[in-house]
Amino acid sequence: MDAIHSHMSYLEKKATFFNAVNPIIDDLMKHRLDFCKLKTLPPTKWLAEHDLGFSRILPYIYHHFIEICPSQPAFRELQQLSNSLHVMLSLLMSDGDVNVVVLENHIKVFLDSCHHFCNATHDNTYREFWLAKANFISLLNLPKQIDRFGKLRWYWEGNCERFIQTIKSQVQALRQKYSYYESKLLFITRLNTFRWIDQDLFDYDKEKRL
Repeated sequence: MDAIHSHMSYLEKKATFFNAVNPIIDDLMKHRLDFCKLKTLPPTKWLAEHDLGFSRILPYIYHHFIEICPSQPAFRELQQLSNSLHVMLSLLMSDGDVNVVVLENHIKVFLDSCHHFCNATHDNTYREFWLAKANFISLLNLPKQIDRFGKLRWYWEGNCERFIQTIKSQVQALRQKYSYYESKLLFITRLNTFRWIDQDLFDYDKEKRL
């Protein structure tokens, strides 16, 4: 996303794009879909669950940029990049059985799309973003990891990425008796239960409750 948004900034269309798609994202947020947790653009203070939720609507959202700037350079490469990212993430997080070779090929297609997007938007002196960060190359390790340990969504921590903050706020010292940790975990469980009731049981806004 950073590479695409940088391209938008170069064309001086990023703010226009954000203003065009944020009402769509905001409308989806109101549905409070557990499988598609979103935040509006720009992607500041996003968690992994927001990235995954955005990936579900990624081709549709970035298609609006093509409508805003139809004569832009790298038209085809931008479509290839967004579509290949969408398909790759769908396969990586799939609950079904995905062939390891097929998954590896889709990761290579995504990396190849990154390369073509860089070539279409920069000259030869530019260091391609996907080569500058190890996260992109490490995607190639995921097929064998999934083949060995199972589906990625089974041990993906994105749904509770900041849960450690809840633990840290309650545990003041590590060298305590078993009963201390038992009481803290019980308190955290009760705290989470009340938070879930407050967030998920009521459909109306907090302002109306007040």
